[in-house]
Amino acid sequence: MNEEKLQVLKMIEEGKITAEEGIKLLAAVEQRDWESVEGERKAKYLYIRVEDLHTGRKKVNLKVPFFLVNFGMKFLPKEAEGVTQRDLERVIEIARHGGLGEVLEVVDDEDGIKVKMWVE
Repeated sequence: MNEEKLQVLKMIEEGKITAEEGIKLLAAVEQRDWESVEGERKAKYLYIRVEDLHTGRKKVNLKVPFFLVNFGMKFLPKEAEGVTQRDLERVIEIARHGGLGEVLEVVDDEDGIKVKMWVE
């Protein structure tokens, strides 16, 4: 059993998601695994970094398994740190079609924050 499936089962066990949500996630993992066998290069992780421009300090540095991105989007606010829901949907579409590398960079000079997203 791969690591992603074990993560889903652990989230169910810990009560972070319902069994129904877990089944949907496991089905998505299976579908993704099947598609990757077909020879398409698929994104495995979405990386999100939020940096304080004044100090250079990383405020957020996330590595999210891509199969959780769709699931997690429903918990995000409509706009977070200058990144809109539409921006996130664009990132997902790019990755679904084989796009790898940097997909979004937003700089908010007023708040001194830079948000960068990339897919690998």
